[in-house]
Amino acid sequence: MKRRNFIKMGAAIVGGAALAGCQGGGEDRSASDAEGLAVRAGGTARPRGDRPVTVALVATGAEGPRIALQIQLALQSLKDSGEGTNLTHTLITSASNRPDGIVEAIKSAASDDRKIDLIYVAHDEQLEVFDRSDLLVPVDEMLRSDPDFSFDDYFPSGEQSVILRGRHMGLPLWIRPAAFAYDVQALSDAGVDRPDGTWDWTDLLEASKKLTVGGTGGPKNRYGFAVSPLITPLLSYIWQNGGDVLDEGSMTSRIAEPRAVEAVEFVRSLAFDHEVIPRLNAGANVSSLSARFPRGGPIVDGVPVAMAPLSFGRSFGMEMTVERSERGGRVEVTVDMEVLVDADGNSITTSLAQGSAGASLPHGKVDANLARLGGLISVLSTTADADAAWRGARQLARALEPVGTVPARRITPSELQAIDGSLSDSEAEAIVRAAQFSRIPTIPRKYEILTILRDEVDVPTLRGEVEPEAALKNAADAIDELLQQ
Repeated sequence: MKRRNFIKMGAAIVGGAALAGCQGGGEDRSASDAEGLAVRAGGTARPRGDRPVTVALVATGAEGPRIALQIQLALQSLKDSGEGTNLTHTLITSASNRPDGIVEAIKSAASDDRKIDLIYVAHDEQLEVFDRSDLLVPVDEMLRSDPDFSFDDYFPSGEQSVILRGRHMGLPLWIRPAAFAYDVQALSDAGVDRPDGTWDWTDLLEASKKLTVGGTGGPKNRYGFAVSPLITPLLSYIWQNGGDVLDEGSMTSRIAEPRAVEAVEFVRSLAFDHEVIPRLNAGANVSSLSARFPRGGPIVDGVPVAMAPLSFGRSFGMEMTVERSERGGRVEVTVDMEVLVDADGNSITTSLAQGSAGASLPHGKVDANLARLGGLISVLSTTADADAAWRGARQLARALEPVGTVPARRITPSELQAIDGSLSDSEAEAIVRAAQFSRIPTIPRKYEILTILRDEVDVPTLRGEVEPEAALKNAADAIDELLQQ
């Protein structure tokens, strides 16, 4: 096994004022705004044909040049195979790697009469800012005029990952479904069978008890499991128990219903009754409960953990976790990017650290888990031919799929193994299962509601500050007040 070096880059953007200009004044654009987008996208009289389709390559930030090069190589590969002969690219440089800086660079290039049609969007924070800056064209009309395309060919979370305020904002490339990794030796020593797709919450609890090492009432030498609000927030367990956030018909909160309470009580019991998962320490950020996966097994805040959740998969060989908090007019964005490289700087393609194996998350009453967007191709509002741009996006997406781990398009376990040959048959089956049942919230005021759930449910529950029923009632009241504004 090649030596692994870990390169981690973190950045925080705090921005009531910084991103205010990107947020606009409300959820819906005016008719004149929509008309402006239609004009820039070619209006209703979009010409057809094989006009050149230009992809913007944004070479800013630590990883921007590498990503731009990989997209350029994919474009060249398409041409070499006789496909994508009308696809070309142009380099976009920005003094800032922040989404609003990229927006200004794209608009500046367009004002210089540079024809630009497509852009790679790395994560949902970029998608949000690009859209609010009128940089993107929803692709719904293009989908309706393309009989060869259907989102039925994609994992549900693949489609959900590109939905913003009820509109499809591009073509998803990859997803990162929530799964978990476990320490193979720890399970063997404790006499715990390797997890499979049949595990439920009872199996998880019983295995975690056997795997937890240390006395009661204090820190442990090893925990059996971990709950990470960044990867498996309590919303995931509420979904697994048949609950949800909103009643779509009345647009009122469902978060305090009995199924939600039961799910949160189960997670709380893991920390405070059974003591098999780490608690959230007072003053600590929720990121302290996220696992790292060095050789030898998962680690959470410096303590070994036998089994820990992870967002499975990489995009362009890197793992990027972006958290957007939005509440009371204040926006905070944290970017955590980790790239695995060998001694020569080449990306390592294996997905799990040596000594660890992967499995799908245990299920509750239903199969459900959270997923993350792994990147998408969007049509820019600077395009002169949105239909041609869409066709180019489809060609480019297929060329880029092998550069990530879990395509948003449905694949089989054997196809996943062709991308990552380190996965065993059971691991590949587990990851495809996780992708099949993964979900991404598409609720109105999504980021504000998810922030409420983190602040009112995840944090106080995992700290033991509030009982689950009271925590969920607080969240329900805050969500209903938000939706009435």
